[in-house]
Amino acid sequence: MATRPSTHRARGLARREALLTAAVEIVAERGVGGATHRAIAERAGVPPSTTTYFFASIDELILEALRHFTDQRVTQLNALSDALAERQSTPREIADLFAEILCAAPLQSEIAQFEAYLDTSRRHGEEREAVASVLEAFEGVAVSALKVVGTPNPEAVAPIFVSLADGYGLRRIALGHDLDPAPLADAFYRLFESYAGRA
Repeated sequence: MATRPSTHRARGLARREALLTAAVEIVAERGVGGATHRAIAERAGVPPSTTTYFFASIDELILEALRHFTDQRVTQLNALSDALAERQSTPREIADLFAEILCAAPLQSEIAQFEAYLDTSRRHGEEREAVASVLEAFEGVAVSALKVVGTPNPEAVAPIFVSLADGYGLRRIALGHDLDPAPLADAFYRLFESYAGRA
């Protein structure tokens, strides 16, 4: 008897996860405008009513999907920053590893991320705040990495670090295929070097 509620909860969490994954895939393929309750539910393999059970609106579902996958990426990158700090890695090693991980991200999730950015630029209020929180999360990762390499003003440099990564991500999306992480790693390294020792 005691296992039934936990089984039901696990099934609910699995369905919610499937919806978030499906939302990212649909947004990447069709844009935010093409993401409907029916399309996402069909991709997730669940009844159409499932989306409204978990999410009040299609906007809430898409933004939660963006937050969810951002959190996963941020957690991964923060863990990398911590590991690099413990190992006392060199700026070159840090640049190489960050570029490798960023370039290995699923192309669909990257497309969905930028689709959400563009869609939110036409809105106000909660949606715009949600995307701002995504950018802040990535900047937080950048601050951690910049601290590891000894940048004296990491908060000021972090937006530049994120802009480099985003620019490379946009190029990857435009070309439609994975890119060599070496140029991005070199750009990160040069950024580290150019701000080293600055107050």
